[in-house]
Amino acid sequence: MIGVAFALGDAAGPVVEAGLIRSFTASQVRRVDGPAPEGMAFLVVVNPQGALSSLAGQVVAQGGKVLLLGALDTAAAALAGVVAEPLPADTAAWAACASAPTYGTTASDGLIRYADHPLAGASPFQERPLLRFDFTEEWNNLGYGRIEGSGQWGLAQGARCDGASLIAAVNVGGEDRLPFITLHDQPAGSSVLWINRAVGLVDSLEWALVEAFFSDYRPDDRPCLPHLREAPYGIGAVVSMRLDCDEDIKSARPLFELYRSRGVPFSLAVKTAQPAVEEDFALLREVAAAGGAVLSHSVNHYVRWGDDPGIALQEAVDSRAWLQEHLPHIPIRHMVSPFHQTPVFVPPLLAQAGYEGFIGGVVSAEPDYILARGGIVPGAAFPFVSHAQQCMVHGDCLLAEGDPLAVYKRAFDAALATSAIFGFLDHPFSPRYSYGWLDEAQRLQAHAAFLDYIQASAQPAGGVWFVNEDQCLDLVRRRMACSLNVEEGQVRLTDPLAGDGPPLAVRWRGKTLSATELGA
Repeated sequence: MIGVAFALGDAAGPVVEAGLIRSFTASQVRRVDGPAPEGMAFLVVVNPQGALSSLAGQVVAQGGKVLLLGALDTAAAALAGVVAEPLPADTAAWAACASAPTYGTTASDGLIRYADHPLAGASPFQERPLLRFDFTEEWNNLGYGRIEGSGQWGLAQGARCDGASLIAAVNVGGEDRLPFITLHDQPAGSSVLWINRAVGLVDSLEWALVEAFFSDYRPDDRPCLPHLREAPYGIGAVVSMRLDCDEDIKSARPLFELYRSRGVPFSLAVKTAQPAVEEDFALLREVAAAGGAVLSHSVNHYVRWGDDPGIALQEAVDSRAWLQEHLPHIPIRHMVSPFHQTPVFVPPLLAQAGYEGFIGGVVSAEPDYILARGGIVPGAAFPFVSHAQQCMVHGDCLLAEGDPLAVYKRAFDAALATSAIFGFLDHPFSPRYSYGWLDEAQRLQAHAAFLDYIQASAQPAGGVWFVNEDQCLDLVRRRMACSLNVEEGQVRLTDPLAGDGPPLAVRWRGKTLSATELGA
C-alpha cells in the first residue's frame, strides 16, 4: 500500500493521486489524512509542509520509501538531504520557448539533465528541455508536458544538496542551476526521493523513474511495491495510429491502403460538420472491417470546445449521433479532443454523452491530460479513461537537417524503453491543406519508413502489437480494472477484464513478471 498525502485544496494532489493509481492500481493507493499507519512503507507527499512534513518523517523512521514533491519546509528538506533556498528570480526565462519553424524544432534554454546514477537510468531521456515545440507553439512530438518557471506545473523552489545524491539538475547555458531530482538514502534503511515540482513527473515518460524507485530500487534492503506495466508481458511495444479527419475523409484512402497492406489497423476520428458522400462512408466501413476503429472528433472542431459546457455537451452528443446514424454497425465509443484541447469540464460531459474515454494531451493546452500512463483522470469516474498521444507525423515536422524522422524515432524509442503504449497521428489531405506534405507519395514513404523502424526496433524486445484506438483504450481500461497486492511476500494480480487478451506484466524487485505466473 502506498499512501498519498496533500493539503486540502492543493490542486496538484488529485493529479498525483491519479498518476499513482494509473501505475500501481487503485488497490495499492490510499489517501492519508492523519498520522502514518503503523508499518506504512511507501508514501508520496505533495508540498510537504507542517503536519505533512511530520507524516513523511514518520514513514522515514519506519524504514520506508518516501517521495516528496514540490516545496519543502525545513524539516522536509532535511529528510530529502537538501537545504531549501528561494527560487531564483529568472526561472520564467529558463522555461520560455520560441515558436518552431517549419522543418525544425525549438527548445527552452532551461533543460533537465540527468546524472550518472542507476535510478536516473530509468528515465528514457538523458536530458530534456523544460519546453520544446515541433510545430508552431502547439506540439511536442516527444510527448512530455512543459515544466514552467514556477507554480503547480513548474519548478517549486531553489535548493542545494546537503547529503543527497543528485539525480537530475535544472541546467541553463551549460550550468547546473538547482536540483530537480535528488535521492537521500538514510542509515535507518529509508530512501527519500525529492522532485522539485508539485506534480512530479506525471506528464512525462520520465515517470518511469518514480515507478522504478518504488518497485525496483535496492530490492535487497529496501521495501518494494509492484506496479503494472502498460505493454503486456512478452510484447515489446503497443502502437496505435490514427488520422484526425477534419476534412475530406475519403482522401485518407491511400494511407489506409498502405497500413492495410502491412496488416496494421487504422483508426479515423471524424469531425461530423463536413460534407460527406458515400465514398467517405465506404472508407469508414472498410477501415472498421479491416480491424480499425472510428471515433468522434466533435461536430465543429471548436477551439477549447467553445469554452462552454453546454456547447461541449451538444458537440459530444450530436457528433456521436451523426456517426451512429450513418454507420449503424460501427460502435462509436471514444472521442479525440479537437486540437487535443480538453478543458477540465469536458471529461465528465463526455462520459455523460455516452463515451467511454478520450484521447488528448498536447503541450500547448491543459496539462492535466498529458499522461505518462493511460487511465483514469481527475473529474471523471472509472470506467471512463484517457490516453495521451502527442506525436503528430506531418510533413512540416520532418527535419530539414539530418534524418527527417529523427524526432519520431526518439519518441518511439522512449515509449519502447518504458513499456509505454505509443500513439501517433496524421490528417487526411484536403483541397485546402496538406499538412506540410509535398504530395501523397512523400507521405506514404515517410509512414512506411516509420513503420519499418518501429517493427525493427521492437523486435528484440518481443515485437509490436498494433492496435486500433478502441483496442488501445480498452487495454488502458483493463489495466485500470486490475488490483495489485502483496500478500505474504507474493504479488497477487486480479485482472477482471482480461478476456482472451495477452497476459499483463508486473514489475517488482527488478523483475518483470507475467500475470500468468501470478495466477491472474
